[in-house]
Amino acid sequence: MLRSAIYAPRPDCAPTPPAPPITAGAASSAAPPHAINPHVLGVAAAPGQSAPVRRWPAYHAPGIGAPQAHVLPRKVMEFAEAQRFRFGAAIQASDGVAGSLVMVVVDEQRRASTHLGIRMSPFHRHVVLVSVDRVTDATADTVTLSIPQDRIARDGPTVMPSGIALTRSTRVSASGAPRNFIGHLVQVSIHREAHELHHLVAARRLHGTVLVLASLITGITPRDIAVSLTGVPPEQLVRYRPDEELRRNAYDRLYDYAPLRIDLSGIAIYALDGGVWLRGHVSSDGKRRLAEHQLRDLVGMFELHNELVADEELAAAVAMALAHDPRTAGQHIGVYPQLGDTYLRGSVQTRAARTGAGDGAAGVAGVKGVMNELRVDPHAGAVPALASVSNREEMVPGGR
Repeated sequence: MLRSAIYAPRPDCAPTPPAPPITAGAASSAAPPHAINPHVLGVAAAPGQSAPVRRWPAYHAPGIGAPQAHVLPRKVMEFAEAQRFRFGAAIQASDGVAGSLVMVVVDEQRRASTHLGIRMSPFHRHVVLVSVDRVTDATADTVTLSIPQDRIARDGPTVMPSGIALTRSTRVSASGAPRNFIGHLVQVSIHREAHELHHLVAARRLHGTVLVLASLITGITPRDIAVSLTGVPPEQLVRYRPDEELRRNAYDRLYDYAPLRIDLSGIAIYALDGGVWLRGHVSSDGKRRLAEHQLRDLVGMFELHNELVADEELAAAVAMALAHDPRTAGQHIGVYPQLGDTYLRGSVQTRAARTGAGDGAAGVAGVKGVMNELRVDPHAGAVPALASVSNREEMVPGGR
């Protein structure tokens, strides 16, 4: 099958993707990023740039109106930066299970967690406090500490530290008069380094669990957390889905759409507290747009990070890099990405050019691997327009 082929013969021709084949040349490093229109799907950054984020309002439930732009003064937290503290989660010390999580102490001014409250035995009401700095990992099921069990009580503070003690009895309510009850707090997500609150998960008996952004908090006490929903009923909050369930649902949604199955092997899906990340490679910008469109109304998702790299854009980026590299400028090199694996085909005039082409392609953001199939020929001319997998010119597209 003939894939996107982009050549890099001259540094004086600008690329015009996605129509193959094209001549890629000088690239402007100062090119402005793509403008982001939150009402238009498929706007994505070029390789090496930050991808846009599609945000659904935290109070939007699928099927209730159209998703709108959701702008919040907060940093989007990567899934690798998160720690989740769910009340009742097991505490795993370095030498075994040490109890369960019953409390999260939060600094009222910084809105950041400082200590965890641990009940080391179900037969004792005494709660031991441990600094969040001792936490090495935290999921909805397990909180892992860097210290053994005997140090948990010994290293903890002897008096209750200043701050707000949040427990499963803490209520989450919409601010205003009268307060509109959302649910009881069951989980908080924090930033791994700064320990700042990121998400709250509240449970209500008849409405299940819902996701609430910590940036919406207007007041916080041990008994009640007030959040601003701008008059939207709590029943329209996004339903919380465990990360693995949300990731699996996203995968199934993409798999069930036949045109995306061939590219699915190149897509990695991650989920964190209602956020879904698509990373990896697809064959075209159209497939990237389709992937985003398929997940648009996914239950439990309120923001989508589409970081997929299209082969046609990757080919253009590699071709530009080779056109600007003195070792390969002026050489006729065919660039054929296949879900991030980039094949270099054709003939170059020197071994240095062949080596430089491989090194240059490997240094382009988004390239997963380089298959350098270039041949050295001092009399090399233009690469065949229909260079095939065999690196020979075909008589017709697809083979002889």
